[in-house]
Amino acid sequence: MCFDPKGRWLASSNQSPAVQIKRWNPANWSLIDHTPELADSVYALVCDPSGNRLVAGDSKARVTVLDTKDLATTESVVNVHQGEVNVWSLALMDSPHAILSGNSDGYVRRWVPKDAGWSGTGKGKILPTSADDAKVNPTINSVAYNAKYGWVAAGGVGPSVEIYDKDLHHLRSLSGHDGTIWWVTFDPQGSRLAYGGLDGIVRVVDIAVMRHLDDGVPADLFHASQLETGLSVQYNSIVRLR
Repeated sequence: MCFDPKGRWLASSNQSPAVQIKRWNPANWSLIDHTPELADSVYALVCDPSGNRLVAGDSKARVTVLDTKDLATTESVVNVHQGEVNVWSLALMDSPHAILSGNSDGYVRRWVPKDAGWSGTGKGKILPTSADDAKVNPTINSVAYNAKYGWVAAGGVGPSVEIYDKDLHHLRSLSGHDGTIWWVTFDPQGSRLAYGGLDGIVRVVDIAVMRHLDDGVPADLFHASQLETGLSVQYNSIVRLR
């Protein structure tokens, strides 16, 4: 599901049978309109901030852009061509103005539609993560975008949540969970990343602290940890003689 950013409706989707994208009036939850019956299940929906376009991902690997005036399709692209062909998750980028998709082949893809009503440059271009990245999480269940840092987070059936820059170059991995990740999301301020999955634990990462740990001088980090915890570590230096 996704809300219209202008508050006019809530869009919902479903699996087969009788697949439709429907829009509901938040004032009384009455049905506003719906698409004709669709041939394939719709797994993901996201609404463009302009309110003029709705994007759907389905069980035939399609990412489809719809005009919110009448839910007519303006453009569609097929993301996966072998094996399971599902688009499990969608997110939007602001710069470039593009659609991010998490797919059943392990790739995250960035796509700018040619649709005349879609603002931005680089129209028609599809940019994927690397083949090596696709091996880490053979299926991507969830993608999210952080406008503050220009980061893309992706999680799925693998040992880590992966973070990429806006051009989908790998930046870092977050490991330590046990099993599949079902959902990743950034807070609206871009200061925290939350993710959760099959192990039943929701993990929240403070991005400023993570960056400090990445870039900090070890001695300074050790001193800061002493101040925070009141604990210290003593160690002996061992010299080995040959």
